[in-house]
Amino acid sequence: MLKASIFILFCSLFFLSSCSVSRYLPAGESLYTGAEVKIVADSTISAKQIKSVKASLEPIIRPAPNSTLLGFPYKVWMYYFLGEPKKEKSFRGEMRKRFGEPPVLASRRTVTANSTVLTNYLNNEGYFRSVASGELTEKGRKAKAIYSVSLQPRYSIKNVAFVKKDSSIFSNNLVSTQVTSLLKSGSPYQFSMIEAERQRIERELKRRGFYYFRPDYLIVKADTNLNSHQVNLYVELKPNTTQLALKTYSIKNIYVILENGLLKTDTLAGAVYRRGLNIVDPSRAYRARIFSDAVGFRPKTLYSSDLQDVSLSRLINLKNFKFVKNRFELLPRSDSALLNLYYYL
Repeated sequence: MLKASIFILFCSLFFLSSCSVSRYLPAGESLYTGAEVKIVADSTISAKQIKSVKASLEPIIRPAPNSTLLGFPYKVWMYYFLGEPKKEKSFRGEMRKRFGEPPVLASRRTVTANSTVLTNYLNNEGYFRSVASGELTEKGRKAKAIYSVSLQPRYSIKNVAFVKKDSSIFSNNLVSTQVTSLLKSGSPYQFSMIEAERQRIERELKRRGFYYFRPDYLIVKADTNLNSHQVNLYVELKPNTTQLALKTYSIKNIYVILENGLLKTDTLAGAVYRRGLNIVDPSRAYRARIFSDAVGFRPKTLYSSDLQDVSLSRLINLKNFKFVKNRFELLPRSDSALLNLYYYL
Protein backbone atom coordinates (compact mmCIF):
# COMPACT_ATOMS: atom_id res chain seq x y z
CA MET A 1 0.00 0.00 0.00
CA LEU A 2 2.88 2.37 0.86
CA LYS A 3 4.52 1.84 -2.54
CA ALA A 4 1.21 2.42 -4.32
CA SER A 5 0.58 5.61 -2.33
CA ILE A 6 4.02 6.99 -3.14
CA PHE A 7 3.53 6.16 -6.81
CA ILE A 8 0.13 7.92 -6.90
CA LEU A 9 1.65 10.92 -5.14
CA PHE A 10 4.40 11.25 -7.74
CA CYS A 11 1.94 10.79 -10.60
CA SER A 12 -0.24 13.56 -9.14
CA LEU A 13 2.79 15.80 -8.81
CA PHE A 14 3.79 15.59 -12.44
CA PHE A 15 0.23 15.98 -13.73
CA LEU A 16 -0.16 19.08 -11.58
CA SER A 17 3.24 20.38 -12.59
CA SER A 18 3.64 22.54 -15.67
CA CYS A 19 7.32 21.57 -15.94
CA SER A 20 8.44 19.82 -19.12
CA VAL A 21 11.11 17.10 -19.14
CA SER A 22 12.82 18.78 -22.07
CA ARG A 23 13.90 21.78 -19.99
CA TYR A 24 16.11 19.47 -17.88
CA LEU A 25 17.88 17.78 -20.81
CA PRO A 26 21.52 18.65 -21.55
CA ALA A 27 21.97 21.41 -24.12
CA GLY A 28 21.78 20.19 -27.71
CA GLU A 29 20.35 16.80 -26.72
CA SER A 30 16.97 15.24 -27.52
CA LEU A 31 14.98 12.60 -25.67
CA TYR A 32 14.88 9.31 -27.58
CA THR A 33 11.26 8.17 -27.99
CA GLY A 34 11.72 4.87 -29.83
CA ALA A 35 12.13 3.41 -33.30
CA GLU A 36 10.07 2.50 -36.32
CA VAL A 37 10.98 -0.08 -38.96
CA LYS A 38 9.81 0.49 -42.54
CA ILE A 39 10.28 -2.35 -45.01
CA VAL A 40 10.51 -2.01 -48.77
CA ALA A 41 10.33 -5.61 -49.93
CA ASP A 42 10.93 -7.47 -53.15
CA SER A 43 7.68 -8.18 -54.98
CA THR A 44 8.09 -11.94 -54.44
CA ILE A 45 7.98 -11.63 -50.64
CA SER A 46 4.58 -12.20 -49.01
CA ALA A 47 2.92 -9.76 -46.61
CA LYS A 48 3.05 -12.43 -43.90
CA GLN A 49 6.81 -12.81 -44.29
CA ILE A 50 7.30 -9.03 -44.24
CA LYS A 51 5.33 -8.85 -40.99
CA SER A 52 7.42 -11.67 -39.50
CA VAL A 53 10.71 -9.98 -40.46
CA LYS A 54 9.58 -6.68 -38.99
CA ALA A 55 8.59 -8.39 -35.73
CA SER A 56 12.03 -10.03 -35.50
CA LEU A 57 13.94 -6.79 -36.19
CA GLU A 58 12.20 -4.49 -33.71
CA PRO A 59 13.38 -6.28 -30.50
CA ILE A 60 17.07 -6.11 -31.47
CA ILE A 61 17.10 -2.32 -31.83
CA ARG A 62 18.92 -0.65 -28.95
CA PRO A 63 18.49 1.19 -26.66
CA ALA A 64 14.92 0.85 -25.41
CA PRO A 65 13.22 4.22 -24.89
CA ASN A 66 12.19 5.50 -21.48
CA SER A 67 8.96 4.29 -19.90
CA THR A 68 5.93 6.48 -20.59
CA LEU A 69 2.43 6.95 -19.21
CA LEU A 70 -0.06 8.38 -21.69
CA GLY A 71 2.96 9.40 -23.76
CA PHE A 72 4.64 11.23 -20.88
CA PRO A 73 8.10 10.00 -19.71
CA TYR A 74 7.09 10.02 -16.05
CA LYS A 75 10.14 8.15 -14.80
CA VAL A 76 12.46 10.70 -16.40
CA TRP A 77 10.41 13.49 -14.82
CA MET A 78 10.74 11.81 -11.41
CA TYR A 79 14.47 11.39 -11.99
CA TYR A 80 14.88 15.15 -12.42
CA PHE A 81 12.21 16.09 -9.86
CA LEU A 82 13.94 14.14 -7.09
CA GLY A 83 17.33 15.58 -8.04
CA GLU A 84 20.83 14.33 -7.38
CA PRO A 85 21.00 12.88 -3.84
CA LYS A 86 23.90 13.83 -1.59
CA LYS A 87 24.21 10.19 -0.62
CA GLU A 88 23.27 7.23 -2.79
CA LYS A 89 21.98 5.29 0.22
CA SER A 90 19.49 7.88 1.38
CA PHE A 91 15.71 8.25 1.18
CA ARG A 92 15.99 10.46 -1.91
CA GLY A 93 18.56 8.14 -3.45
CA GLU A 94 16.35 5.10 -2.91
CA MET A 95 13.26 6.86 -4.27
CA ARG A 96 15.15 8.10 -7.32
CA LYS A 97 16.54 4.63 -7.98
CA ARG A 98 13.15 2.95 -7.53
CA PHE A 99 10.85 5.39 -9.31
CA GLY A 100 13.15 7.47 -11.50
CA GLU A 101 14.94 6.71 -14.74
CA PRO A 102 17.77 8.65 -16.42
CA PRO A 103 16.86 9.97 -19.86
CA VAL A 104 17.73 7.95 -22.94
CA LEU A 105 19.22 10.48 -25.33
CA ALA A 106 19.01 10.24 -29.10
CA SER A 107 22.24 9.44 -30.91
CA ARG A 108 23.01 9.34 -34.63
CA ARG A 109 25.97 7.08 -33.89
CA THR A 110 23.61 4.58 -32.27
CA VAL A 111 21.30 4.72 -35.29
CA THR A 112 24.25 3.96 -37.59
CA ALA A 113 25.31 1.05 -35.36
CA ASN A 114 21.76 -0.31 -35.30
CA SER A 115 21.59 -0.15 -39.10
CA THR A 116 24.67 -2.37 -39.28
CA VAL A 117 23.20 -4.77 -36.71
CA LEU A 118 19.93 -5.04 -38.66
CA THR A 119 21.76 -5.60 -41.95
CA ASN A 120 23.93 -8.33 -40.43
CA TYR A 121 20.92 -9.99 -38.83
CA LEU A 122 19.06 -10.13 -42.16
CA ASN A 123 22.04 -11.63 -43.98
CA ASN A 124 22.61 -14.14 -41.17
CA GLU A 125 18.97 -15.19 -41.56
CA GLY A 126 19.44 -15.80 -45.28
CA TYR A 127 18.04 -12.52 -46.64
CA PHE A 128 21.22 -11.97 -48.63
CA ARG A 129 21.85 -8.50 -50.11
CA SER A 130 19.23 -6.96 -47.81
CA VAL A 131 20.28 -3.58 -46.38
CA ALA A 132 19.04 -1.43 -43.51
CA SER A 133 19.66 2.29 -43.06
CA GLY A 134 18.45 4.70 -40.40
CA GLU A 135 17.90 8.35 -39.59
CA LEU A 136 16.71 10.47 -36.68
CA THR A 137 13.62 12.63 -37.01
CA GLU A 138 13.54 15.36 -34.38
CA LYS A 139 10.63 17.45 -33.17
CA GLY A 140 11.18 19.86 -30.34
CA ARG A 141 13.46 18.09 -27.86
CA LYS A 142 12.26 14.62 -28.87
CA ALA A 143 13.72 12.32 -31.52
CA LYS A 144 12.56 9.10 -33.16
CA ALA A 145 14.70 6.65 -35.15
CA ILE A 146 13.33 5.54 -38.53
CA TYR A 147 14.92 2.45 -40.08
CA SER A 148 14.36 1.66 -43.76
CA VAL A 149 14.96 -1.92 -44.82
CA SER A 150 15.43 -3.05 -48.41
CA LEU A 151 14.35 -6.68 -48.03
CA GLN A 152 15.45 -9.29 -50.57
CA PRO A 153 14.13 -12.88 -50.89
CA ARG A 154 15.33 -15.42 -48.38
CA TYR A 155 17.68 -18.19 -49.46
CA SER A 156 17.06 -21.84 -48.65
CA ILE A 157 19.47 -24.76 -48.48
CA LYS A 158 19.67 -26.81 -51.67
CA ASN A 159 22.40 -29.35 -50.88
CA VAL A 160 24.73 -30.09 -47.95
CA ALA A 161 28.06 -31.86 -48.43
CA PHE A 162 30.65 -32.94 -45.87
CA VAL A 163 33.98 -32.69 -47.68
CA LYS A 164 36.31 -35.67 -47.27
CA LYS A 165 39.83 -34.50 -48.09
CA ASP A 166 41.65 -37.77 -47.38
CA SER A 167 41.14 -41.31 -46.07
CA SER A 168 42.26 -40.57 -42.49
CA ILE A 169 40.37 -41.74 -39.41
CA PHE A 170 39.37 -38.16 -38.71
CA SER A 171 37.98 -37.54 -42.22
CA ASN A 172 35.97 -40.76 -42.06
CA ASN A 173 34.52 -39.79 -38.69
CA LEU A 174 33.73 -36.25 -39.81
CA VAL A 175 31.85 -37.40 -42.90
CA SER A 176 29.93 -40.03 -40.91
CA THR A 177 28.47 -37.34 -38.64
CA GLN A 178 26.40 -36.00 -41.56
CA VAL A 179 23.73 -38.62 -40.86
CA THR A 180 22.38 -36.55 -37.96
CA SER A 181 23.13 -33.13 -39.47
CA LEU A 182 20.98 -30.14 -38.48
CA LEU A 183 21.41 -28.70 -41.97
CA LYS A 184 18.54 -29.98 -44.11
CA SER A 185 17.76 -29.50 -47.76
CA GLY A 186 14.83 -27.11 -48.17
CA SER A 187 15.36 -25.38 -44.81
CA PRO A 188 15.99 -21.62 -44.77
CA TYR A 189 19.60 -20.54 -44.47
CA GLN A 190 20.41 -19.47 -40.90
CA PHE A 191 23.86 -18.67 -39.59
CA SER A 192 22.74 -19.66 -36.07
CA MET A 193 21.94 -23.14 -37.40
CA ILE A 194 25.42 -23.37 -38.92
CA GLU A 195 26.92 -22.47 -35.53
CA ALA A 196 24.73 -25.11 -33.89
CA GLU A 197 25.87 -27.64 -36.50
CA ARG A 198 29.55 -26.99 -35.76
CA GLN A 199 28.89 -27.52 -32.05
CA ARG A 200 26.93 -30.69 -32.78
CA ILE A 201 29.84 -32.08 -34.80
CA GLU A 202 32.24 -31.22 -31.96
CA ARG A 203 30.08 -33.12 -29.45
CA GLU A 204 29.84 -36.11 -31.77
CA LEU A 205 33.59 -36.24 -32.39
CA LYS A 206 34.37 -35.89 -28.69
CA ARG A 207 32.17 -38.89 -28.03
CA ARG A 208 34.48 -40.79 -30.39
CA GLY A 209 37.76 -39.85 -28.71
CA PHE A 210 38.76 -36.57 -30.40
CA TYR A 211 39.45 -34.79 -27.11
CA TYR A 212 41.15 -31.69 -28.54
CA PHE A 213 38.66 -30.98 -31.32
CA ARG A 214 36.91 -27.57 -31.29
CA PRO A 215 34.02 -26.14 -33.37
CA ASP A 216 36.19 -23.37 -34.81
CA TYR A 217 38.28 -25.95 -36.63
CA LEU A 218 35.35 -26.28 -39.05
CA ILE A 219 34.27 -23.94 -41.81
CA VAL A 220 30.94 -24.07 -43.64
CA LYS A 221 31.27 -22.57 -47.09
CA ALA A 222 28.16 -21.21 -48.81
CA ASP A 223 27.81 -21.26 -52.58
CA THR A 224 24.83 -19.16 -53.69
CA ASN A 225 22.80 -19.42 -56.85
CA LEU A 226 21.42 -15.93 -57.36
CA ASN A 227 18.78 -17.10 -59.84
CA SER A 228 17.05 -19.65 -57.63
CA HIS A 229 17.70 -18.09 -54.20
CA GLN A 230 19.24 -21.34 -53.00
CA VAL A 231 22.56 -22.11 -51.37
CA ASN A 232 24.83 -25.15 -51.38
CA LEU A 233 26.72 -25.73 -48.14
CA TYR A 234 30.09 -27.45 -47.79
CA VAL A 235 31.32 -28.50 -44.34
CA GLU A 236 35.12 -28.64 -44.31
CA LEU A 237 38.05 -28.85 -41.96
CA LYS A 238 40.11 -25.67 -41.87
CA PRO A 239 43.58 -26.19 -43.40
CA ASN A 240 45.44 -24.80 -40.36
CA THR A 241 43.86 -27.21 -37.88
CA THR A 242 46.30 -28.49 -35.25
CA GLN A 243 47.25 -32.16 -35.48
CA LEU A 244 46.24 -32.58 -31.83
CA ALA A 245 42.62 -32.14 -32.88
CA LEU A 246 42.78 -34.89 -35.49
CA LYS A 247 43.76 -37.73 -33.13
CA THR A 248 41.69 -40.01 -30.94
CA TYR A 249 42.95 -40.26 -27.37
CA SER A 250 42.95 -43.07 -24.84
CA ILE A 251 43.34 -42.99 -21.07
CA LYS A 252 46.71 -43.97 -19.58
CA ASN A 253 46.51 -43.40 -15.80
CA ILE A 254 43.57 -42.39 -13.61
CA TYR A 255 44.02 -40.62 -10.27
CA VAL A 256 41.34 -39.88 -7.71
CA ILE A 257 42.76 -37.33 -5.25
CA LEU A 258 41.01 -36.39 -2.01
CA GLU A 259 41.67 -33.36 0.22
CA ASN A 260 42.97 -29.94 -0.84
CA GLY A 261 46.50 -30.51 0.44
CA LEU A 262 47.18 -33.35 -1.98
CA LEU A 263 47.07 -31.72 -5.41
CA LYS A 264 50.78 -32.08 -6.21
CA THR A 265 51.92 -35.05 -8.28
CA ASP A 266 54.63 -35.92 -5.74
CA THR A 267 51.87 -37.02 -3.35
CA LEU A 268 50.65 -39.77 -5.72
CA ALA A 269 53.17 -42.32 -4.46
CA GLY A 270 50.85 -43.37 -1.64
CA ALA A 271 47.94 -44.15 -3.93
CA VAL A 272 45.87 -47.31 -3.53
CA TYR A 273 45.38 -49.09 -6.85
CA ARG A 274 41.93 -50.57 -7.48
CA ARG A 275 40.41 -51.66 -10.79
CA GLY A 276 42.58 -49.29 -12.80
CA LEU A 277 42.25 -46.30 -10.48
CA ASN A 278 45.00 -44.75 -8.35
CA ILE A 279 43.17 -43.48 -5.26
CA VAL A 280 44.97 -40.99 -3.00
CA ASP A 281 43.12 -40.98 0.34
CA PRO A 282 45.69 -40.68 3.18
CA SER A 283 43.06 -40.71 5.93
CA ARG A 284 41.39 -43.83 4.45
CA ALA A 285 38.03 -42.11 4.90
CA TYR A 286 36.39 -43.84 1.95
CA ARG A 287 36.26 -47.32 0.51
CA ALA A 288 38.07 -47.52 -2.82
CA ARG A 289 35.13 -49.34 -4.36
CA ILE A 290 33.03 -46.15 -4.19
CA PHE A 291 35.30 -44.48 -6.75
CA SER A 292 35.88 -47.49 -8.97
CA ASP A 293 32.10 -47.83 -9.29
CA ALA A 294 31.60 -44.12 -10.01
CA VAL A 295 34.38 -43.57 -12.56
CA GLY A 296 33.62 -45.15 -15.92
CA PHE A 297 37.08 -44.71 -17.41
CA ARG A 298 39.75 -47.40 -17.20
CA PRO A 299 43.32 -47.53 -18.54
CA LYS A 300 43.28 -47.98 -22.35
CA THR A 301 39.66 -46.73 -22.52
CA LEU A 302 39.05 -44.46 -25.51
CA TYR A 303 38.20 -40.95 -24.34
CA SER A 304 34.50 -40.14 -24.57
CA SER A 305 32.75 -36.94 -23.51
CA ASP A 306 29.68 -39.01 -22.62
CA LEU A 307 31.75 -41.16 -20.23
CA GLN A 308 33.33 -38.01 -18.81
CA ASP A 309 29.91 -36.49 -18.07
CA VAL A 310 28.56 -39.69 -16.54
CA SER A 311 31.59 -40.14 -14.29
CA LEU A 312 31.43 -36.55 -13.01
CA SER A 313 27.70 -36.85 -12.42
CA ARG A 314 28.18 -40.03 -10.36
CA LEU A 315 30.89 -38.43 -8.22
CA ILE A 316 28.79 -35.32 -7.62
CA ASN A 317 25.77 -37.43 -6.72
CA LEU A 318 27.77 -39.08 -3.93
CA LYS A 319 27.18 -35.75 -2.12
CA ASN A 320 30.25 -36.26 0.05
CA PHE A 321 32.38 -33.50 -1.44
CA LYS A 322 32.32 -29.73 -1.55
CA PHE A 323 33.60 -29.71 -5.12
CA VAL A 324 34.34 -32.25 -7.84
CA LYS A 325 36.44 -31.49 -10.89
CA ASN A 326 38.53 -33.36 -13.40
CA ARG A 327 41.57 -32.62 -15.51
CA PHE A 328 42.96 -34.38 -18.56
CA GLU A 329 46.69 -34.11 -19.18
CA LEU A 330 48.45 -35.06 -22.41
CA LEU A 331 51.42 -37.32 -21.84
CA PRO A 332 54.61 -35.32 -22.60
CA ARG A 333 55.60 -36.99 -25.87
CA SER A 334 55.31 -35.38 -29.29
CA ASP A 335 53.58 -38.43 -30.77
CA SER A 336 51.43 -39.21 -27.74
CA ALA A 337 47.74 -40.01 -28.05
CA LEU A 338 47.41 -40.81 -24.34
CA LEU A 339 45.85 -38.78 -21.54
CA ASN A 340 46.30 -38.96 -17.79
CA LEU A 341 43.05 -38.28 -15.94
CA TYR A 342 42.86 -36.58 -12.53
CA TYR A 343 39.78 -36.26 -10.34
CA TYR A 344 40.00 -33.76 -7.48
CA LEU A 345 37.47 -34.22 -4.67
